[in-house]
Amino acid sequence: MTTISKVRPVGMRRGRPDGRHLGTFLECSMRVMRRLFNPPLTLEDVARHVGVSVPTLSRIERGADVSLELALRLAQFYEKPVEEIWTVREKRG
Repeated sequence: MTTISKVRPVGMRRGRPDGRHLGTFLECSMRVMRRLFNPPLTLEDVARHVGVSVPTLSRIERGADVSLELALRLAQFYEKPVEEIWTVREKRG
């Protein structure tokens, strides 16, 4: 029996697009969601609640890859479905 250690989408090589990539990316709206709270949440607030570092959240807000586990924890924290936080967008240009 064969086990699969990592599964990557077609056209992806180590998290980066190769020549076959479809020209899409995930857009994260966490920064917008943090600012909707009254008073607005800081990265430190969110990091403390979900159990990750501030630099990790900052990278995610700028478009870095996120694990499924962390995506689910963030969605639970914001009380939103994952697809409201991350949306698939077409690359421009």
